[in-house]
Formats: sequence, structure tokens, C-alpha cells
Amino acid sequence: MKRLNFRAIISAVLAVVIAFGSFSLCAAAAETAKVVKPPKETDFYEGIDWYINKNGAVVVSHDLNLDGIVLSYNSKEYPVRDIPGFGPNVSASSLDGKWKVGENKIKVYNYDIPESGAYAVTTVNFVRAKSIELVNRPDKTILVQDKDWQLGILNDVEIKEFDTTGTILSVTFTNGVTKTVYDNNSYMSWSVPPEIEIFEIGPQDLYITYGELYVPFGAFFATSKVHCPGDVNTDNKINSLDALQILKASVGSISFNAEQKQLSDVNSDGSTNSMDALKVLQYAVGKINFIYK
Repeated sequence: MKRLNFRAIISAVLAVVIAFGSFSLCAAAAETAKVVKPPKETDFYEGIDWYINKNGAVVVSHDLNLDGIVLSYNSKEYPVRDIPGFGPNVSASSLDGKWKVGENKIKVYNYDIPESGAYAVTTVNFVRAKSIELVNRPDKTILVQDKDWQLGILNDVEIKEFDTTGTILSVTFTNGVTKTVYDNNSYMSWSVPPEIEIFEIGPQDLYITYGELYVPFGAFFATSKVHCPGDVNTDNKINSLDALQILKASVGSISFNAEQKQLSDVNSDGSTNSMDALKVLQYAVGKINFIYK
């Protein structure tokens, strides 16, 4: 009777186990989920869903909205659902690890799939902003000395800060879609025209910016002695009260002093009349964005 070679038997068993394990690991690594229904939205917008940072890199602002996408894994479908206290059960990452403008291949994961690391690949588009329109100017465009700005060493205007509250933009994207963007959008800011080296007291154009796009609006740097045209009651606001006073003055119901006469002539035709009142009222209700020039 031959003696059993236990060492050989153990080696053979280990070889089978290792081979089977390697096959299983390779199979699991190669197997991925499939997209059986794409997300409802595949276009994502500059300044809303993603932005370009100072280094020129594309950065995703938040988790991409993949509402509607359904994945399939091992013949079972996995739709999007909300996990209480967590949010959607799906997430996405760039297939090559880098976001870019235009077409992006993305990995989509569904946390309900039992196989760790299983993902599906789909395509989304990162759409750039093409043009912007100022729907509503900032609430505050009369900037007051020592509050909003101060005199520099050359007696020029130095802006401390600018509040874009109240600003509304209409942004048109390269795919033709137009979206309304409000001042709480971090991609919206303000800037100084590049050709301006020194600000002077009085009227000045500033820009509302959205990424690399910009649109001008009129601002006025006021002092206790220099008031904004249209601000006939010199309260550093232009509203319907100013329009009413100008209208009353134009028909002789009230009288203006020399400064008020100058401030009321917003169309610079040399007189105070109903056209001045109309322009002030239009500005007060946001029909026009410029009154200072």
C-alpha cells in the first residue's frame, strides 16, 4: 500500500483554491452594471452645476442630479431612490478622473447594488454660458462715502465692497437654454472695467460678472455734497417719491432749490419736466438700469 503524499495533496488543494479565487476576483472586477434608462437631464450648466476656477480647472459644484437613471446588475434593475437622512442612492464620478467642458463620460454607482465597486458608464454634457442680460440691477447703486467707499491718496474713489443683493441675470447657454440666476449664486460677482484706472466722484459704470461674461450697470459715488441725479430728496435712494416730487415740480405744485433743479434734470435737457419724472420712475421700478448718464 502506497503512502499518501499529504504535502502534495495540500499543495494541489491550495492551487485549486487560489485558481478559483483568482477567477472569481477577475470576474467581479470585470463585471459592471449597465444603464437601462438614462437620467432625465444630461446637460449640466456653467455656474449652476459646475464652474471654472482660477486655475482654469472645471469643478463640480454639487452632486450631479441623476434623477430617473436606472441601472441593471445581474439581470436586476436598480432605480434611483432617496435614502432617508442621506439623499439619492446614486453618485457619479468622472471616468478618467477629470471633469471638462463638453462631453463627459461618467461612472454611476448605485448603493443598492450588492457588489461593491459595480458601476455603469453614461455620458453627460457640461454646457458653457454664452451670454448674459441684466434683468434686475443691484438694489444699491448709490454708493456713499465712508460707508461704501473712501477717498484714496490721490483723492480718488476706493471701493470697500460692493453688494450685489437684488441682482438678477438671464443667462443663455451654448445649447440655447436660458436660465434665471439670482445674486445668491457664487459664480456671480462684480468688477471694475479694465480700462478704468482711477474712479472719480460721481457716475461710473461697474460690471456684474458671471464667470468670464459681464454686463455693465450704472453706479454713482456720492458724498454729502455730491448727490446722484434723480435723488431730489437727497436720501441716497432713487424711488417713486423722487419721481412724484419731480412731477409736482414740473407742474408748479412745489418749488425746487438750485441743487434739486440740477438733480431733477436727469435727461439733461435743461429743464425739469414729466420726462424726467418718467425716467426716474422707470429706474425706480427696474424698467431701465441706467440713470446716471
